[in-house]
Formats: sequence, structure tokens, C-alpha cells
Amino acid sequence: MTAAKLSERKRRRLALLEASGWRCAYCSRALKLRTATVDHVVPKSRGGANVRANKVAACKQCNLSKGQKLLSEWTPPKPLEQRA
Repeated sequence: MTAAKLSERKRRRLALLEASGWRCAYCSRALKLRTATVDHVVPKSRGGANVRANKVAACKQCNLSKGQKLLSEWTPPKPLEQRA
């Protein structure tokens, strides 16, 4: 699919994934297009804005685990390189 055929939302998502190096911001897991998620660092339900500065690429496991928590309320899994 060419870039011209991508919707604006898909282009922004792809740009975010590329900027992250296709790695989860929380655990460094390699991401794939179909399974990657976009997480709001400060959840929208907690007053976070729907802007690029408040979004990171995340694996599904980390995004579901974090849920609507702030980073100060959540303990992310250890990065892959620190796992035994």
C-alpha cells in the first residue's frame, strides 16, 4: 500500500512506530504493525491530551497492564535486556 492510500490516522501511527524504532517504550519488545498499540502516557481519562507528545508505541501486554494508570502508579516489566 502506498503512502497516498493511507489515512491520516494510519500515517500518524506509522510515524510513531518508526520514531520508536519499532520498540515498546516500556519493555523494549520488538513491535509488529498488527500487534503494536499506541499508549497515552497520561491517559485521556485522567486528563491527558490526545497529542503526539502524550503518545508512545507500546506492546499490547504493557498497554493493557498500564491501563488508565499514570506512570507513577504502574510498574512496567523489566526491559528485555535485563530479564534473566
